[in-house]
Amino acid sequence: MRGVFTPWRTIAGVVIAIGLLAPTPAAAQELPVAAEPSPFVVDARGGDIGQRSLLVETFSRVVKDPTTYITPIAVYTTHRLDWDSSQKLFAYGYLEANPQYTISGRVNDVPVGYGEGKRKILRYSLSTIGNSLVNNAACAIVERQLIERNPQHRKLIRTLGWIERGLFNAYWAEKLSRNQRLQWQDNNRVLADLRYRGVPQVSGVSGVQ
Repeated sequence: MRGVFTPWRTIAGVVIAIGLLAPTPAAAQELPVAAEPSPFVVDARGGDIGQRSLLVETFSRVVKDPTTYITPIAVYTTHRLDWDSSQKLFAYGYLEANPQYTISGRVNDVPVGYGEGKRKILRYSLSTIGNSLVNNAACAIVERQLIERNPQHRKLIRTLGWIERGLFNAYWAEKLSRNQRLQWQDNNRVLADLRYRGVPQVSGVSGVQ
């Protein structure tokens, strides 16, 4: 009996010794899991890419959106109508009521040159695009977020966005150009009355160039 059990005892002792000296197997079994990208890295990269994508999409949509340019175009058009019709009245001896368009900077004084007036109008018109840019950018961001949450309503969300941008920019276009549009109409009525009564023009004063 002793001869039979001795080898087994020896083998058992060796196995136990090897087991005690060997590293824990648990750490080795976690290697495949550790090799996968961590959730933090994936989220960080995804968030960064998503942020860049949002900015690019927003910029592209604002630039390509025709409603972005409603206000400056309307302002430029009505100011030019007012300015051009005023030139014809200047030829009859009328003075400029807007101090920003007079040589002295005072009301009811000699107007600046026709070309200088056009440059002032262009600069002012371009400055009015700020409201459109801010509103349309915000609208693009909100639309994207709503579509991501409700993709089945994409068409409805886009349509409501168009309506909002159209109404917003039409409001500002009317607000910033109304006075000049009314002044242009008044100028035409006065000019028609002068011509009807045969009032002569003042020599040396040119009209629209």
